[in-house]
Amino acid sequence: MASDSTSAQTQQTSTQTQPTTSPSIASAIPIPSTDLSSPYYIHPNENPALVLVAPPLDGQNYHGWARAMRMALLSKNKLQFVDGSLLPPPSSDPIFPIWQRCNNLVQGWLMRSISPTIAMSILWFDTAHEIWNDLRSRFS
Repeated sequence: MASDSTSAQTQQTSTQTQPTTSPSIASAIPIPSTDLSSPYYIHPNENPALVLVAPPLDGQNYHGWARAMRMALLSKNKLQFVDGSLLPPPSSDPIFPIWQRCNNLVQGWLMRSISPTIAMSILWFDTAHEIWNDLRSRFS
């Protein structure tokens, strides 16, 4: 009988000490780079070597080029990176590397859609938004 009560106590103790399973906060928050509607989502076919619009910006065709580029970026859900509506998060934010990856992708698209001479003049900008503003101020 003593072994039965010891067994019952052990069973009761073990059920009391087991942690309850509840979803963690991290698992409840969707990863934005896997959410198809997120500007952080990158389709497997998207890469920085893509040329989104033709002909490339040559300084004389800014308005048509900018319109075509806005349409292309909007279709890829990346317009926010050039229009300034998606600002970079603090570098300590866990989303920062994802933002940086997408920003670099958009910068690559801009670089590939601009004449080589103009591309060299924007190479050292840190954000796609800075590139966009520079091109607009110089060529519009």
